[in-house]
Amino acid sequence: MHLIQKYPSLFQAYIGVGQVTSMYLNEKVSLDYSIQQARLKKDSVAMAQLQKLRKHYPSRSKNEISHLYLSRKWLRHFHGDFCEGTNVGQLYKNMDSFATRYYKDSLIAKGQAFTMNAMWDEVMQVDLFKTVREVKVPVYFIAGRCDYNTPSTLAYKFFRKLKAPQKQFIWFENSGHYAAFVEPEKFNRIMVQEVLADKGT
Repeated sequence: MHLIQKYPSLFQAYIGVGQVTSMYLNEKVSLDYSIQQARLKKDSVAMAQLQKLRKHYPSRSKNEISHLYLSRKWLRHFHGDFCEGTNVGQLYKNMDSFATRYYKDSLIAKGQAFTMNAMWDEVMQVDLFKTVREVKVPVYFIAGRCDYNTPSTLAYKFFRKLKAPQKQFIWFENSGHYAAFVEPEKFNRIMVQEVLADKGT
C-alpha cells in the first residue's frame, strides 16, 4: 500500500489478499475472537492462557514474538484462519510436481522465524488507517469471511475509508486467511475476468 501510494505510475492495480491494516488492532481483534470462541466452547485451558495473554498483548510499545505464536496457536484451534471444514492441507493439494519436490516445511518455518524476529517490532507499527488515506491506482481487496488472522472486518473498514479511482471488495464466503488457495477457481476467475479485463490486458 505504501508503494502504490508513493509510486502509482509503476502499478496497474493493487490486489490485497488477507489485507493487513493496523497490526495493533489486527492482534486485538484476533485475540478477542479466540477468547470469544473459548468462552462459547467452555474451553478452560484456552481461556486461562488467552486471558493471561490479553493482559499484556497486544501492546502499543513492546510485543514479544512468543505472544504472537501463542495467539496464533489458539486462533487455528478455533478456526480463525480457516473456515470449519477446511484446513491447512488445502494450501498444498494443488501443488505441481516441481513445487512439491522443493517445498520443505522445516525451511519455511526457519525462514518465517528469521523474518518475524527481525521485523516484528517494525511490523507492529503498521497502521494504514493513519498512513494511507488515498491512492491513485485501482484497488481490489479479497477477503475470507472466516479470516481472523488478518481480520477481514478491519480490511473492510479500511476499504470504506480509502480513496481510489476504482475499488472493489470481494468476499470469499468459504475461506479464512488463504482465500486464493481454498477457492482457487474463484480467485483465478476474478483475476482474469475482472482485474485483467479492467486494465485491458
